[in-house]
Amino acid sequence: MNGAVRGRRPRRSSLTLTSQLSSACECHLIGSSGTVCHQVTGQCPCKDGVVGLTCNRCAKGYQQSRSPIAPCVKIPTMPERKTVSPAQKSSISSSNEYSEHDGTCERCQINKRRLNVKKFCKRDFAVLAFVQNRELAGNRVKFTVLIRDTFKKSLDSSLLRGRTSYVSVSMNALACKCPSMRVGR
Repeated sequence: MNGAVRGRRPRRSSLTLTSQLSSACECHLIGSSGTVCHQVTGQCPCKDGVVGLTCNRCAKGYQQSRSPIAPCVKIPTMPERKTVSPAQKSSISSSNEYSEHDGTCERCQINKRRLNVKKFCKRDFAVLAFVQNRELAGNRVKFTVLIRDTFKKSLDSSLLRGRTSYVSVSMNALACKCPSMRVGR
């Protein structure tokens, strides 16, 4: 009878450690990063963004994905938009910065905000930047940008979060809004 008396529970020493753990843990196969849980609380080790005793829910600020590697991903947030007063708009549109434009624009090859996985893998770097300032430099415009977030960078890149960087764009390309860069966005 293995040390058990009829009508009574078996002694604790007669149960194996593995049977105690497996009966107490029902860790979610995808949300949990392991199968062994805490012996006292029963909490399973969860992956990033996953919560719950058995790791079966996404944490606040996360949404469910279809990936078994990262079942919960952080919800992307849009940066705050800075409003421009009507006086600023009129001064921008009345300036003669684009007077050298010849009137012909080619199709813009830059996709402003959409970056899917295929495009992400092909690019050397991917950043979210805030345009702080612009300066005229001959037939080019030099933009001062603040790197808000770096999603991917090349090995020799100095594009780090919180750093200021510079982007130089020709007047013709800027008049064609390729890329569309505005101060305060």
